[in-house]
Amino acid sequence: MTKRAIYGLVLLIALFGVLAVSASARLITADTRIDQANQAKKVPVHDGMSASALAPNVTRYVPVGTTAANPNIVNSRGALIGQTWRDWQENSTIGRLVATNPPSVGVPGVHFVWINASLPDDYGVAPKSKNQMAYSYFDPQTGTYPIPGGLTIQDASSGSTERGDYPKVIAHPVTGAAIVAGFDWENRTLGVNDWRYHVYFDLIPGTGAFGTIADGSAMTSAAMDSGGVRSRWPRFAMSVTPTDTVLYLAGVGNVNYEIKVYRKRGTHQQLEDTSWHLVFTDTTFFPTTDVACDPLSARVAVAWTKGSINGALYDVYYADSPTGLPGTWTIHNVTHYSGPGYSAWLEVCTMFDSQGKMHLIWPAGKSDDGNGFTDRARIFHWSEWNTTRSYVVYTAEWDANESPCGGLQSNVFNVGKVTMGECDNRLYAVFTSFNDPVTGHLDDCQKDNVRANGENWVCVSKTLDGISWDAPRNLSNSYTPGCDTGECADDEYNSLALQGMDDNDFPGVENWTNAYTYDLGTGYTGTKFTQVFYHTDRTPGGAYIPQGPTSLNDQRWIRLACVTPVTAARLDVSPSYVGFPEFAKPNSSKTDTLQLTNVGNTLLTFTGCTSYEDSSKGPGAPATGWLSFSGLPATLNEAETKPMYVTFNCSAISQIGTVLFGHLRFAFTTPASTADFPIRLTVTDTIVYTMWDTVITSCTKLAVGSNGNMGQNAKFRVNMDYFGPQDCDTGPNGRGDSRIYIYDASPVIIRHQTPTFHRVSWSIYSDGFQSANGFKPMTGPGYAPHGHFSTTSYDGFNSGTFITIDSTVKVEKTWWAPKHADSCNFIIQRMRVFPFNIASSVTGLIIGEQFDIDVPTDSGSANNVAGTDATRRMAWLRGFNSLDTVTDCMDNSKRYAGVALLNWFMKNKACFDSVFAVKAVANAPLQAGGYIPDSFVTQMHVAGYAAEPTIVDQA
Repeated sequence: MTKRAIYGLVLLIALFGVLAVSASARLITADTRIDQANQAKKVPVHDGMSASALAPNVTRYVPVGTTAANPNIVNSRGALIGQTWRDWQENSTIGRLVATNPPSVGVPGVHFVWINASLPDDYGVAPKSKNQMAYSYFDPQTGTYPIPGGLTIQDASSGSTERGDYPKVIAHPVTGAAIVAGFDWENRTLGVNDWRYHVYFDLIPGTGAFGTIADGSAMTSAAMDSGGVRSRWPRFAMSVTPTDTVLYLAGVGNVNYEIKVYRKRGTHQQLEDTSWHLVFTDTTFFPTTDVACDPLSARVAVAWTKGSINGALYDVYYADSPTGLPGTWTIHNVTHYSGPGYSAWLEVCTMFDSQGKMHLIWPAGKSDDGNGFTDRARIFHWSEWNTTRSYVVYTAEWDANESPCGGLQSNVFNVGKVTMGECDNRLYAVFTSFNDPVTGHLDDCQKDNVRANGENWVCVSKTLDGISWDAPRNLSNSYTPGCDTGECADDEYNSLALQGMDDNDFPGVENWTNAYTYDLGTGYTGTKFTQVFYHTDRTPGGAYIPQGPTSLNDQRWIRLACVTPVTAARLDVSPSYVGFPEFAKPNSSKTDTLQLTNVGNTLLTFTGCTSYEDSSKGPGAPATGWLSFSGLPATLNEAETKPMYVTFNCSAISQIGTVLFGHLRFAFTTPASTADFPIRLTVTDTIVYTMWDTVITSCTKLAVGSNGNMGQNAKFRVNMDYFGPQDCDTGPNGRGDSRIYIYDASPVIIRHQTPTFHRVSWSIYSDGFQSANGFKPMTGPGYAPHGHFSTTSYDGFNSGTFITIDSTVKVEKTWWAPKHADSCNFIIQRMRVFPFNIASSVTGLIIGEQFDIDVPTDSGSANNVAGTDATRRMAWLRGFNSLDTVTDCMDNSKRYAGVALLNWFMKNKACFDSVFAVKAVANAPLQAGGYIPDSFVTQMHVAGYAAEPTIVDQA
């Protein structure tokens, strides 16, 4: 969720009192206490879930079937095939959206499909949803697009209720005609749940003559509903042998996500096609399937991800069959993830190469403890050329929160939408990443929503086994920092042709003038090319979900030369960093093993390694001598792994909470390169988890934590609200959520070490102690205890001590919730701030708090009126009633929430009631999947009172 934020800021305080208030026309009794809660984890989102309303922001559009010059400022690399108002082209694994005619056809051709929306308001919940399958074609014989801009397969005429989603495409191996599979509705308006799998056949190759929705092969309702749940989100593959042609559709159940693989012999067409049969089922948790067929036999395989035994991690599975018939399938777990390491999530792409070997490629998130995973990720590849291990394609373990765009959301890691194909006896892996350090920039963001713009990249394997890969090279080339709505170049949803195309396989001379041919700057003179088809979102959403503001988006095609990989050694270090929750005990030493792997495609020779001990660290750390290493190998062959050791000498460190900052720098050839291994090691006796509690008045309640957080990211809807029998609003709906007033809140403490370098700590938006910026709760001697307390007059909670990420500042909070009915709509907070070492002052501090407030409203989750009051040292938000015709049960403009400073004390007992700054600002520029340190440093330097003047729906 994206909300409006309120900031209160004071300078160098030792006692800080805050009055938090919420008001409603209804009162309720308090609910039961929360004893404990787990840390938040990533939640997958698909288009079957409810989505926020998306307001169109521009009026221009190009209907499919016409051509137009792109009106936007920066065009990503590639030929413009079509345009669509639809952002969301797939939920997880992308599948094949581009296909080429095989040599057996005798004539070349390139086919494209995508989800089209012709108007800016065509996205939404049915009946508003107006997606349709779109198709286009390039004819290399004439060098033209016979269907300029593309056409829709479903009826696009005015008043049509036909809809279609998620097409995939295959070229018929004899005729070259497009075969398009997806699911569609004959009448989405009346039958929102009455979709069906549908395979369409182009009757005249290259013309898009798919007929009507009554043509093609449509699966029967009985087959669709097998297992009691209707199937959805299919992937598509075709098996062609000398004796048979078989079609496969692999999807999942719409509700229970049961994997379902359907099989059909032949390509005959029938509206209620009874020749589709369910041949395989298994369990998963999301639409993660992909399906592929062996070009040399009748063998077929389906791949997917599902939860591991402990439920915290996810594994990559595949099942294969020699014939595809029921009872012939064998299930395999490829990854067996457990404990610290990695976890799959929502994506796995599968294929068979030209030699009949199966391949899998997937992104996996870093797991520090085996109980969850982060956006730091790697792309892994496995194949039947060597079934004993998987190989690293690319390491993407940077911290996304270092970027002003913030972290990511929903269905991706630092990399996502990985796809793979073969060309010239090599593998090509294409994927999207966001502010990849390879680009040299971190600020490729949309200016309002502060979402990261993606770039598409390609890695090339040295050989068909995919054991070694070259470094990624940029395909889309679209740096648009600070771009305005409708003018960004957020490149995503890339799809790659299964097999490359050799011009020499076809008679005559092809005309590629109107294609966009790209050779990665190599001067390629060969005849072999593969096809990359991708989506440019002109206003990025939440990577990839939600869609974000509506914009007219491009579908672009690159004819990519099948160049040789760049020869270079590449070093991969596992783990990729040392950081919390890893720790060392005081007065002891600790040695970690690092696994060094050459993920490049030539011999790696080490020329040195240097340890750097950062002076920017917490109290109690020695000036030098705490970091050393041993066992650096001389060389690493391709894909070879060898250990080395790093030692942290903490024998002279007795202060619990000390943080050691440093790094190792590796130097190696060929070519001459360096790689850094970052270190941020905490010295402590044990890991302390956040304790959660609820403070309760006679009419409201608030979740609070031992890390200073309030609201707990609205996880359990214990958010100082008035929800209950006496509030007529029954909770969440498209017009706001009456269960939330204070969505989340946290202290924000900034320490400037230099004019340009700072460390920032907080505990908001699920940023727990494991994160790079999360406060760390502490227990033991020298730290305040935490826990609940109660009297006849108030309910309360002491947070105990929590510390900043650099262990220079200790913080304590206490909350008092009055029990008397006349004081039930406010809660008092005290925040105490101390130097970690009480005898040593800490300079360069900025101390404040953020309150993310969502007063219930009638038009979205965050349409609030904002204001400040200097007399009462207050920032406040008010609910909003729009001028629509829908009557709400109560006037939301009478709902309020606010934060006020009572006073603050210095340690010399001097008392003040002044405040440096109080602001109510739109939260979108500051939250994009997490806090953004640079943005908060900028905001908190500006003194005075300020309020957002507009009523903005941020959800």
